[in-house]
Formats: sequence, C-alpha cells, structure tokens
Amino acid sequence: MTTLVLAPEAVLVATGGATLLMSGPRRARTRARVRRWGPRAVVLALLIALGLELWLGAQVGTLFQGGFVQDRFALFAKAAVLLALAVGVAAADWDLELLPGPLPAALLGTFGVMVAASATDLFAIWAGAALALAAAAALLGSVRALAVTGALLMLVALCLAYVHANAGGSAVDAVRAALAAAPATLPLALPLLIGVGCLAGLLVLAPFGFGAGGEASPFGRGVAAGLGAAGAGVALLKLGGILAGAGIVWAPGLAAAAAGLVLLAGLGAATAPRPRIALGLLAAAQLGWVAAAVATHDPAGLGAGLFLLGAAVVAAAAAPILLADLELEGALAGLGAREPGRAAALVVAVLSLAAVPPLGGFVGVFLVAAALGMAGYWWALTLALLGSVMAAVGAARLAFAVFLLETEDARSPLRAPSSRVLPSTFGGAAAVMVTLVLIGYSIFANPISGLAFQAANALLTSRSP
Repeated sequence: MTTLVLAPEAVLVATGGATLLMSGPRRARTRARVRRWGPRAVVLALLIALGLELWLGAQVGTLFQGGFVQDRFALFAKAAVLLALAVGVAAADWDLELLPGPLPAALLGTFGVMVAASATDLFAIWAGAALALAAAAALLGSVRALAVTGALLMLVALCLAYVHANAGGSAVDAVRAALAAAPATLPLALPLLIGVGCLAGLLVLAPFGFGAGGEASPFGRGVAAGLGAAGAGVALLKLGGILAGAGIVWAPGLAAAAAGLVLLAGLGAATAPRPRIALGLLAAAQLGWVAAAVATHDPAGLGAGLFLLGAAVVAAAAAPILLADLELEGALAGLGAREPGRAAALVVAVLSLAAVPPLGGFVGVFLVAAALGMAGYWWALTLALLGSVMAAVGAARLAFAVFLLETEDARSPLRAPSSRVLPSTFGGAAAVMVTLVLIGYSIFANPISGLAFQAANALLTSRSP
C-alpha cells in the first residue's frame, strides 16, 4: 500500500483551505459568483474524495510504521462521513448562510473523523474524535457546547491515559492483549466504564447541540449533529472492539443505559411540541441503538452498529438543514403543497431516524435488534423496541403536519416560513440527493451491511503490519 491512499484526506484538507478564500472578494459581482459556485465546488470536491476513498480504500494495509491503517472499518466510516457532509452542503441554503461561515470547520471536523477511523493508537483515536467533536461544537457558536464537549473529552483522555499506564502502551493491539489478560478489578474497570460512558454521552448529545441553547444556522446545526455523532460513534466502536476480549463486565450497564435512552427519547419525540426538538430526540433514539450495539461486543453487533451509524449520520445531518426556519409544527402546514421536494426529503430523513421501514434506519435497527437478541439482551431489546414504536409516532406527527395539515387549520408560526422550495443554490437536486441516499441505503443494504460486518471483524483483529 502506498501513500496514494491518503488522497481523499488531501482533497479534504485542500478544499478546507480553499474555502477560506471565499470571504476574500470585495466586488459585489465576484461575491455573487462565489456564493453561487463555491458550495457547488465543495460538493464536487467531497464527491471526488468519496470516489477516491471507495477506489483506493479497497486496499488493506498500514502506513507510517503501523500508525495508519486502511481496512474495511476505515473505508466504511470515511465513506459515510464524506457522504453525510456532501448531503449537508447540497441541502443548505447558501443564499442565507454566511460564506465561508461553517464550511472550514465542517471540513476540518470531517478530517478528524477520518483520522480516528484509520488510527491504531488510543491517543490518535482520541485526537481525531476530539477534532471532530470540537469542530461540531464550534459550528454551534456556543461556549456552553464547547465547555460540555471539552469536559467530556478530557475525562475520556484521562481514562485512556490510565489504560495506557496499565497496558504499558497505547497501541490498539497491545492494549487489546493486555486487557484480555488482565484480571477484572475495579481500579481498571472504573476508568474504562467512565471512558465508554463519556463517549456514549457525546454520541447522543450531538443531536441536541451538546446542550447548547445558541442560535446556530441550519447548516451549523445539521452538520454539528452529523459530525458529533460520527466522531463519537467511531471512537466508541473502536473502543468497543478493544474491550471485546476483556473480562470486565461493562456491557450490561451500557445496554441498560442505551435502552433507557431509546425509550425516553422515543417518548419525548412522540410528545415534542416543536419539530426541532422532535428531530433531536429521534436522532438520539437511533444513536442509542448504536450504543446498544457496542454492548454486544461481538462482530455481529459491532457491524450492525456501524451500519446504523452510517444511516443515522446522514439523516441527522440532513433533517435540521431541511427543516431550516420552520420551528413550529404549525409552520409545517402546507409544506407538502408549497415545497414538495423539500417536504419529501425532510419526511424521508425523519422516517429513517424513526426506523420506519423500508428505509436505511429501519434496516440498521433490525440488525442491531437481532444482535441484541443473540447476545441475550432481551430485556434491553424490549425497552428499545417500545421506544422505537413511540419514535415512529413522533415521525408520523411530523409527516402529518407536512403533507396533511392544512394551512388555515394551523397555528400562526413565530417566524414566517422560508419561501424557498429548497436551497436556491441547488434547487430540487438537493432533495433528490437526500432521498436517494437514504432510500438507496436500504435498497443496497446487503452489500453495505456485508462491508460493515467486514469492518467489525477488522476491529477485532490485529492491526500490526
């Protein structure tokens, strides 16, 4: 394997640097051209990086004396986050967004996810995930989001430092072997449980803006949710693979917390007063299934969790962008008649987050449910399924408001809804892209899930060159 495999990362970094030039032009005509063609160029660059990843990522091997690994896990995770960001940029309304605005941070955070996916060292995994999560918090423009994210990341770093001290190294292979041979003692188990818990917390907090109450742009909110979930999810899955052979009983606690989260989030989504809150709860419920998959600590569960993470990241990034300024349920009334493309894409993303068949989110939840049953977590599976049923009710409420609620029967929104059918930069192509990605994820579930299960096996095997 040669360094050519780093071409997708190089394209991403170069695109991030180029976006900084978008604020340079002073002439009005030049600025208008940049606003018109700049986001399109970013989407094209992301699709090129995705194509290079799918082509070059088929290679398997290591670089930099084993510090960088290209395997099926790295291929799947990188392709998923590149696709999610491309969908988000295409769906955003760049007539209303600032340029370059959130684009450099979004591209930098995507690079962080790619670093974490290919890392073979605990601290390199943490650094990549931290870069992605910090970029996601920065997209929200909230000090509170940065503080919450930083505090949880520091706890994870301290826990990994303790594991490094006990294992005598931080290489993934060495840590996995040391944990498998170590006795299940409380001084070792507690830091691991804290680290897993903090990553799981970051995973489900991402759709809520890490507890921030700021007013970020629709693109900032959507990409922050997708990047945060991708960064925390990749790190959590890799840590779950490292802990799979350990004798520490940590899985039942994670399964219980994840199932309880799905249940409460589903109940909240069914009763949420505003679509924006409902979207966050729906995404948190689906990401709770990902955390439950990690609790199975076997290839079937980890593969199912990775498959579901890919679908959840795309939908969680697209839905807030498509919702844009339609804050109240009443503001959604008549959207299906006024803006059919945007309405269809929004409903597809919402239904995928609620695991409604036959979309990609449903296939992922089904695979995770099967893995939980095989692992014997029937009680957690029952609670999570109840939560998903209530999440489907919440998604049905949103779909009803979009397509069946008449404008004259609706409450007056606090703010006037957007008059655009979809972002004027890309028109209906953005809706087509979002819809095709989420439906195609289900249609091609067999080859995609096969790649995800190969990725899970790669997590549990040696990475040494």
